[in-house]
Amino acid sequence: MIRQVLQAGSLMALADGTFTLVSGLLLVPLYTHSMSADEYGVVVVVRAIAVVVVPLLFFFGTAYMRYYYDHAEGDRGRFSGTLFVLVLLTGATCWAVSALVGPWVHNAFLSKVALSAFYWALAIATIEALRSFADISLRLRYRFTVLCLASLGQTLLLAALSVWLVRELRLGFMGWVLATAGAGLAVSGILWGFAARGVRPSWSSNEVKRVLRFSWPLLIFQFAWFVSNRSDVIILQHYRTLAESAVYSVAYTLGMVLMMAVGPLDKIMGPLFYRDISTPDGPRQWCRLTTLVVGLLVWLALAVSSLAPALYGPVFPATYAAGVAYVAPVAWAFVFKSSDVFIGRALMYCENTVTPMVLQVCAAALNLGLNLLLVPRYGAPAAAYVTLTSFTLYSTAVVVFSQRAMPLPYEWGRLAVLLVLGVGLTIGCGMLHAASAPAVAWSLRGGALAAQAVAVLIVARVPVLSLARGAWWRLQPARHRAGGD
Repeated sequence: MIRQVLQAGSLMALADGTFTLVSGLLLVPLYTHSMSADEYGVVVVVRAIAVVVVPLLFFFGTAYMRYYYDHAEGDRGRFSGTLFVLVLLTGATCWAVSALVGPWVHNAFLSKVALSAFYWALAIATIEALRSFADISLRLRYRFTVLCLASLGQTLLLAALSVWLVRELRLGFMGWVLATAGAGLAVSGILWGFAARGVRPSWSSNEVKRVLRFSWPLLIFQFAWFVSNRSDVIILQHYRTLAESAVYSVAYTLGMVLMMAVGPLDKIMGPLFYRDISTPDGPRQWCRLTTLVVGLLVWLALAVSSLAPALYGPVFPATYAAGVAYVAPVAWAFVFKSSDVFIGRALMYCENTVTPMVLQVCAAALNLGLNLLLVPRYGAPAAAYVTLTSFTLYSTAVVVFSQRAMPLPYEWGRLAVLLVLGVGLTIGCGMLHAASAPAVAWSLRGGALAAQAVAVLIVARVPVLSLARGAWWRLQPARHRAGGD
């Protein structure tokens, strides 16, 4: 299973990782240097609103993956067609509701931004939904090369349009909207050109009932997830300022760099879990793979937390300097949040979607309550540590209930070693950064990252030599592999 993930995941990591890195991180300095903090704060709010599409994507995407392989080869296209029609009907309903409640939502929570920004956010969310449904269809058919090229193309187009519209033409917020929407529409059209071959127009009431019965708790779950992840930005701009919301969002974006790894890994590992978990050796292989994935997440959190103080100043304007203190708690929050994506998948396999819904609603209530209590007084630092607290408690609860539903032989001792070592090195690097000369500080960071990497390879038992020998053998000319001269 590790070899399958590494082989297929390398394409998805290249594609999704590059797109996430460019759109979510490398273009942020361009935006922050080309816009005022208040104007970039509007971009942050629009992004937060656009994330509302994620609940619907999770709602349909999880059901799509869960039931796709239950159908015979010839019936999968009709199942995809039924689900697509259901997506269109749901999307149209959401747009109609948004048109009615948009002015009220704007006046109540978003009075510092223009009403048009709310509708631009919905338009971007719609484009993302269309792209993501085609993405899932191609992923289930293992068309990873197409997805890789499409994501790389979207990355290049978004970067080019952003440089032209935001930096050169100085269109600010509207430049960002046009660049994001243009790149998304172009790639959505290409992906649908391939995905349409596997989607046959159809409608089955029984399939719709099955999907809705399985997925309705996931819709509530993901709206609660939206509250947990993005309510802090909305509350910051409402009770504080757009500029402080922008500063916090830059730090949040750096902490979220872990999702660059989680996205492609989840896209590969999700179908593998449902396909292989019922095989005799599937549970053991899955748990061993999970140890490696969590080790990777811990290493990334250490890298982001330790390198942020040195890189923040040269990369972002001085207005955003205060945000460096928020990077570490957000990064470690996403270690826990990302880990439960893999460890908690057993609940979905058992068709138990009510438990994660209840847990996520509780976490969202805790997150929202603490944000409303602390953010108006303490601002962005409170938002960062509230995120860490709610994510950690939620992930712990998911692991407990997931193991009750479907006990799997996870390597808890090895996971604990990786987490404790990563947290200790993060705290150590943070304490020594301010007290050390630059050369010494860089040496300490390098040593910490190297130590954590070696620990991951050893604890997760990665067959480094075996993988290296296999890669070397495949690079040899065919006559050498065949034993020729």
